[in-house]
Amino acid sequence: MTASDTVVLGAWLATAVCVAMVLRPRGRARHPMASGAAAPRTGASRRATLPIRPSRRAATLDQVVPDLLDLLVVTLQAGLPPAAALAAVAPHVHPAARAAIDDVGRRVERGDRFVDALDALVDHLGTRVLGLVSAVAAAERWGLPLAPTVDRIADDARLHRRRLAEAEARRLPVRLAVPLVCCTLPSFVCIAIGPLLVGALSSLRSV
Repeated sequence: MTASDTVVLGAWLATAVCVAMVLRPRGRARHPMASGAAAPRTGASRRATLPIRPSRRAATLDQVVPDLLDLLVVTLQAGLPPAAALAAVAPHVHPAARAAIDDVGRRVERGDRFVDALDALVDHLGTRVLGLVSAVAAAERWGLPLAPTVDRIADDARLHRRRLAEAEARRLPVRLAVPLVCCTLPSFVCIAIGPLLVGALSSLRSV
């Protein structure tokens, strides 16, 4: 075996050892009362301990609803009534929100009141638009100004979207840990340990 083959083999062995040390599972602390065999955990208990993450559709709707509310604020401030404002923003929103608005229009065409037809928004977009539906109902019943209320609801929706983005950003380093270890550590070992091995082998051969 040549000196270069020995250096490469030593570098990969050192890399494997470092990766194993980083990725090895940590032992669980046992409860003082758990001297006997631990009781098997049921599937429900295991699922209960897993972190609850939103589905792909829920994550999409969390991004879509603030844009819909912002556009509604603009159209309402321009003087359009709620029904016309909702129809005006339909071509400019995400397809998921557009489908909800189209469902509202179909219910109105069937003879439902606009306020009652807004339940279609809740059916498609979930509880994210409950504040909007309640604001429109209050504006129609009591004559309250709608644009300022929708503006506050849009601010809350944008704040919620920002918090979700920050939480996703905090999870990113955890996701990148394994790729960074597997991709960066071998090159570090070759650069840092390789020259030392070469020097050691050269000194041994010169003896």
